[in-house]
Amino acid sequence: MKQNDNVLFRYSVILIFVLTVTLLCQSGCSKGGSSKGAGGGIPVPTGTGTGTGTGTGDPGGAVPKDLRWGVQPDAPTSWLEAMANQIKTELARGVWKATEGQMHLRSQTLKNNIDRGPLYSQPELYEADFDVVFTNIDSYFITGGGRNMAISRETQDGWLMGLSGIVPFDIFLHEFCHGEFKKGTEEYGCDVCAMSDVDFDRKEPLEHYCDEADCEMSASNPAFDCWGKHILKEYPNWTHTGRDPGNHPTCTVEIQQ
Repeated sequence: MKQNDNVLFRYSVILIFVLTVTLLCQSGCSKGGSSKGAGGGIPVPTGTGTGTGTGTGDPGGAVPKDLRWGVQPDAPTSWLEAMANQIKTELARGVWKATEGQMHLRSQTLKNNIDRGPLYSQPELYEADFDVVFTNIDSYFITGGGRNMAISRETQDGWLMGLSGIVPFDIFLHEFCHGEFKKGTEEYGCDVCAMSDVDFDRKEPLEHYCDEADCEMSASNPAFDCWGKHILKEYPNWTHTGRDPGNHPTCTVEIQQ
């Protein structure tokens, strides 16, 4: 092989490597890689208040979650009220349904204007005081360039979730499984589960975590089976029967300006 051919060959190998790494880096947590456009599956929350919740279910012995939600920028009152409504209806219902009535969102606080620095690159600035932080309130992405829709990380006291201001159906449940149930692997290819990749055309939320019977991943894949490998390990006293627990219990959200 001539010298010029050697140079060209080495350059081609390097280019292929760079492209491969770039693609891998872009498959970050909860990216919308399978999205097909801005279809009707994107809820733009609308709300009118922050008082009592809207659920009517009986929590019984379910594990309550009282989360501290923060909003990085100074959001308008209309956005805060809309997000409070989405939390106490859609997100509270999702946690209740996905855990088969064994966990529920109870008393939430939503604190406005908590900017301490960049959320994506310095999440540690928020983890002592918050469980969920919203940034880029008019976007589907927490970073520029349309690459990252959410982040989640373990903290000393539990976990921290970072969300954009427009939250598609399943993104919260996706990150909730990473944090609460310590599922470190991604499961973008399981379309029956909230751990699936985000599809903006999805008409109904995936209020469900998969098990060994319905998971669409290979059994040899580390991401296989949310219930058996993760949820029941974190909560061994829970059961998994696939039952519908009915309406979620009341969830309240207190807005703090």
